[in-house]
Amino acid sequence: MHIVKRSTRNRRQNVEVVSIRDLVLSCHLMAKSTYPIDKSLSTHNTLDKADQFYLNPYIHVDTFSQIK
Repeated sequence: MHIVKRSTRNRRQNVEVVSIRDLVLSCHLMAKSTYPIDKSLSTHNTLDKADQFYLNPYIHVDTFSQIK
């Protein structure tokens, strides 16, 4: 899996607001953590707390909606 991390410039987050019209599809990210796993991570704060993520190119969100 690929590893992605925050974009920074001069040690500050480099961000851009993107219109929803420009989005093609979503992706599956999983926080890259150390051992032992940080128990303070949750589904609500992982994007803010984690520095690096695994990008899973093999999973597609539509896969779950088609399995019925």
